[in-house]
Amino acid sequence: MNSKKLILTSALALTLLGAITIARASDSVSTQLVPNQTIYVPRIPTPAELTKVAAAQGSTVSQINQTADSITIEYKLPSGQLSVVAYRSIASIEGVEGAQATVATPTTPAPTYVQPPVERTVIYTEAPDYYTSPYYYGYPYYYGPWFGPVGLSFGFGWHGGRR
Repeated sequence: MNSKKLILTSALALTLLGAITIARASDSVSTQLVPNQTIYVPRIPTPAELTKVAAAQGSTVSQINQTADSITIEYKLPSGQLSVVAYRSIASIEGVEGAQATVATPTTPAPTYVQPPVERTVIYTEAPDYYTSPYYYGYPYYYGPWFGPVGLSFGFGWHGGRR
């Protein structure tokens, strides 16, 4: 009797613990936004600027997460879809504030290649005799004599006749 109460109580406790864990996990997932688009900008826009632009486009802002070098915003589009956009600072890519990217350019110009036109020659010949023959003996005549259809039948029973 006591063992039944103990098993029932422990099962109830495990069920409640699992429900609480799932609820906490779903809350932590909703706070972290995974962007489907990342935009690198020289200056990170403020939440007020992003909200104003979203309202002008007919979208609404659902959630905003802001850090020192990025801002992630969740838009609800007029069609009902959710779009998560991350705005990140260009300096976060380069690692140093104000660093400029340099591109190496060659000092000599690229060589120019000129290909002369290809001379094309057209040759006309006479067709062979087997193309000009007025008769065509195709299958089945080509391989020998042709025999008409041959049939073989067996009949059972009486097919009329005299009495």
